[in-house]
Order: sequence, then structure tokens, then C-alpha cells
Amino acid sequence: MKLLTKVMAVILIIPFVMAGCTKKEEKGEPSKSSERSVIKKETVVKVPEQIKGKWKAVTVAVKEKGTGKVQTYSVEIGSDLKLPGTDFSVRVINFFPHFVMEGINLTSKSNETRNPAMEIRIYRGDREIYHGWIFANYPTTNMPKEFAFDLGLIGATPADRG
Repeated sequence: MKLLTKVMAVILIIPFVMAGCTKKEEKGEPSKSSERSVIKKETVVKVPEQIKGKWKAVTVAVKEKGTGKVQTYSVEIGSDLKLPGTDFSVRVINFFPHFVMEGINLTSKSNETRNPAMEIRIYRGDREIYHGWIFANYPTTNMPKEFAFDLGLIGATPADRG
């Protein structure tokens, strides 16, 4: 989510940088573009009816950064995975089989697994240290430095299968 916010901020700033100096700025007068303010809009997660209740769990790969050891876990959507031997836990909030961003809305375009993504929150004890999305097709996600693991979305289990 932080990466998405940074990318959006850069996209909003580029037009101002590309505009360069105007004659008014060279004379010490502020231009109208420097008086504009950038409005930051929060994204909205919208779970479409076509996927509600259709997915039961996700399969998550957890790789320990120090040792490279990988373990896989099945985590029910809406529940927490407590990482053994640590004070970290991962909460799986949503799974979108066909993740898309439409304006500020984050949603699933269909129930087909074309761009699978899971929304997660990572906690250290009771303190949230990360909130964002993990994509099966784009596995690189910048985790907080204090989180000693990398996460990957391996797959998902439909609700009609055990």
C-alpha cells in the first residue's frame, strides 16, 4: 500500500516538475501552478457481490529472510496466521481473484484468478506494522525492516472445496 501511495504521489507531482519555470517565477512572482495543492485521496476496498463468499482460504509462502527457509500455510480469509516462534502475526483481510484499481477503488473485476491478490495486515504483538496487498503475479513487496520474513501468495481455496 505504501508503494502504491508513493507511485500515485509521483504521478501527481510529475506535471508540476515537467512544467519548469515560467517567466513569472523568474521575476520572483509565484506561478499559479505553485499555488495549487495536491489532494491525497484514500483508496477504497470494494468487495463485489460476484466474489463474496466464493473463497475460503489463501495459501501463503513465508520465507525467513535470515535463513531462506520457506514454509507454506493455508490461512482462512478473515483470520490470523501466528508465525511460530515469533511475536508476528499476519491477518488475511480479503482475497481478490482478479484485482484491479479503478480510480480510488480497489476491487475484483471477476471471479477468475487472473491477477490474484490478498489484502493483509502484519502485527508485531498488538501493533500493526504493515497494511497492504500481496500479488501472486508480482511477488516482490517491500515489507517493513523489522519483519524478518517475505510473504508470497501461492494460491486460494474456493469456498465449495475443503
